[in-house]
Amino acid sequence: MQLIDEKATQAIRRAFAAGGLGAAVQELRRYVVIEDERMALATVEAFLASDRNGGAETQGR
Repeated sequence: MQLIDEKATQAIRRAFAAGGLGAAVQELRRYVVIEDERMALATVEAFLASDRNGGAETQGR
């Protein structure tokens, strides 16, 4: 299941590479509304972990 589009996915990856977890969370918030800071961090951490593991969750497999 793909939760965000490829443009958002790439933007979050670039933000993480350039500025770390905080930057990735900030970029994620441009695409989805997550008000709880802990939930936002957990979402980005899960996203990045799935990306490192082949991206199955972000590619709908």
